[in-house]
Amino acid sequence: MANKKEEINISNKIVLRNVRGKVNVIKIQPCPDPNTGSYPDCVKRINSSGDMVLSEKELADPNRPYFIRED
Repeated sequence: MANKKEEINISNKIVLRNVRGKVNVIKIQPCPDPNTGSYPDCVKRINSSGDMVLSEKELADPNRPYFIRED
């Protein structure tokens, strides 16, 4: 029988572990889908200034999700 801790749905959590101990800097790099070659919707392109390119609709959304830079 599973205890309560095992029954919790953790599908929305990502656990990062390092065999070398604590790390101060973690870099997350997006990967394209191998079948289509495109990035997920949360990955946004950047312009020549290094800013993410977001649409007006994305900027106006008060419950805007988090986005990841393409670089």
